[in-house]
Amino acid sequence: MEHGQADPQSLKSYLASAWLPPIDLRPNLRKVDEMGYVRDWPRFGLESPGPKEPNKLKEPTLMKPPGTRKLKVVDEASIDRLLEVTQRYFAELPDAPVEWGNDSLNLPATGIIKLDQFSREDLTVDSRNRFAEVVMENVLYTVEEAMRMTARDEEDQDSAKFEKISYKVPVEAKQRKWDLFALRRPATEAGQPQWTAMVVLCISPGYFGRGDFLEFVRRRTFPDGRLDREYDAGADHTGSTWTPAETLWAVLQDACTTCGCRYFAVTTWNYWTFGTFSPRQLIAKLVDPIPRSGLRNRAGLTRPDMAELSFRPSLVQMIYTWCQIARGVGPPWPLPYEG
Repeated sequence: MEHGQADPQSLKSYLASAWLPPIDLRPNLRKVDEMGYVRDWPRFGLESPGPKEPNKLKEPTLMKPPGTRKLKVVDEASIDRLLEVTQRYFAELPDAPVEWGNDSLNLPATGIIKLDQFSREDLTVDSRNRFAEVVMENVLYTVEEAMRMTARDEEDQDSAKFEKISYKVPVEAKQRKWDLFALRRPATEAGQPQWTAMVVLCISPGYFGRGDFLEFVRRRTFPDGRLDREYDAGADHTGSTWTPAETLWAVLQDACTTCGCRYFAVTTWNYWTFGTFSPRQLIAKLVDPIPRSGLRNRAGLTRPDMAELSFRPSLVQMIYTWCQIARGVGPPWPLPYEG
């Protein structure tokens, strides 16, 4: 990337100016219709058909015994509160000098780093795996480095790392549309293991459109057992097919249960949301979709102004802040109250 004319020495200035450029999604991955909904979606919650070969295992599915997934209520977390918390956190955050021999700050930043031709080519996405790599190499690596640069101590610095954990929610590999990452949190005492602070679920905008994302964050109450499994078509199970949004709720709950964490983020690159589960995972609260800077299609968004390049705090600042909140080294953000 080429440096602009602005002074690039301030990490806080970089994070405030950083933005997510558009990705080049190849036609084979564009499965979303004009209304923003994916056209074809596998039925992940059905029992896998028996193998043709007797010694072969069935493909894994998301089907679970009744009562496994506890989520009942999806509710709103205040996006205005997240903006206020982020602004206050950055106002108090000590700055760190940036040395540009380090290539881990990979996002362009207005007035600091321009998006050159090589970087544009690196944003080409032609597979699910490549999309996960683009998210990791550009966004997560940048946030990792920022957390390390502002770490309070060696433990804080060493734990600031994302790990790919898609294998922890097994489904048929050819069918899976998403990937999962886990962020560590510092151990509270010497000798303790590093826990998982939060889970990041990423899914290509070609598999999960604006309409799907808006449905995912929609306030709702799930009937008992709704997220445990799907059923074959029949008179007794009318309308029991999972939507893409319901599938991601099942995946996200499984990932957070397996990792023992309650904070999460979900992204299609174009849109982001941040949220929490209650202690027993009965309730999830998450903010309305946050668009990346420069996104043109803002229909249905609560805050379409957040897509402006000049909007502050930036999406990158919010991602960084949410990671620090989840890791227990940032501002407090309580889990939903179950009563």
